[in-house]
Amino acid sequence: MKKKVVFIINNFVVGGVEKLLLDIIARLDKQKFDISIITVFGSGPLEDNFKALNVPIYFAAGKFPFYASHWLYKVYWLVIAPFIIARLVWWLRLHHPDTVVTSLYQADILGILASWLTHIRQRVLIHHDVYPLPFGKAYLKRKIGIGLSTKVVAVSQTVKAFVITYFGAIDSRVEVITNGINLELFKNNQFSSNDSGLTLGMLGRLEPIKGPSIFVQALQILQSEYGLTPTSYLGGSGSLKPELMGYASQAKLPNLHFDGEIQDVPGWMSKIDILVVPSMSEGFGLVILEGLATGKLVLASDLPSVRELVTNNINGQLFPVGDAKSLADMLHRLITDPTVFNQVKQGVSKWQQQRLSYYDIKQVTWHYEELLSSGREDQDNNGAIRP
Repeated sequence: MKKKVVFIINNFVVGGVEKLLLDIIARLDKQKFDISIITVFGSGPLEDNFKALNVPIYFAAGKFPFYASHWLYKVYWLVIAPFIIARLVWWLRLHHPDTVVTSLYQADILGILASWLTHIRQRVLIHHDVYPLPFGKAYLKRKIGIGLSTKVVAVSQTVKAFVITYFGAIDSRVEVITNGINLELFKNNQFSSNDSGLTLGMLGRLEPIKGPSIFVQALQILQSEYGLTPTSYLGGSGSLKPELMGYASQAKLPNLHFDGEIQDVPGWMSKIDILVVPSMSEGFGLVILEGLATGKLVLASDLPSVRELVTNNINGQLFPVGDAKSLADMLHRLITDPTVFNQVKQGVSKWQQQRLSYYDIKQVTWHYEELLSSGREDQDNNGAIRP
């Protein structure tokens, strides 16, 4: 008999988490699992991609535009939350899934609570970041999301440590399953075809936590202090885009191109030589993995999770978090000294040979299948987690 598994997520916006879940759900063995998807806050640009999976989708809050940064959205969230919980409880009682898997904050709170109320025995929460929350949100995540789940999946060792120390999760209930990518899509996009000099790029949400202003400031320093104006691409969208475009115009950065939302990540990677990841915080760093998979030299913020993928001066280079000057100095050295660039590139090739297969989405999906098949949980006879 197939095991019924429902994935409860926020919505279908374009993000690393959504793309990861899309890849995992697409590869789960449909002979073993009867899969459904529920969104708790509308739809998004990836809706058609998820519909192509041919699994049932239920919109617990209907479809509406997603404006997480707008204060009206936050008020709306508070008003509509009880209604969403009621609809989740109704759906879960109607379909009786064996397992609920949640991902991202709103889905974690509403999905885990609804599945606990309906006595779903396996309640899995996937945690992706190491970002401290405001007191109220942290309390809800600790008491409901983490507290009522039977298993927490952390996407890195760094995230596992954070979940245990910050949310008080019990070590035995936290399992590390790293993020992964479809290596088949990346293997044919290994090198840039640009012959006129090194090309730089940053890919990610244009929000403060991803540090896009650090990248643009570093380009300005490269120009003002070193007279270098390398071709550079900034892929992604977000609230900082108008400000960044204004800064680039004022600083007269003629070779910086704003590419907007990127769907074809391997194709975008193929046009750059150096990938810059200036994040202020990262739980895993999926874009780093994508860069390494395409043979790019990665310059990234020196964060614990980043060090799980990048060893400084071996398969990439690390700079102090938020330090645009250090980033600019590193870029200057790489652009002007081919020996340094080629040495680190050799380290990237060696890393690919030794470690890349570990992050194949097929391998990652296998770990999720093992978790879902075994029903690994930690609960008492009443369905509540043991203290």
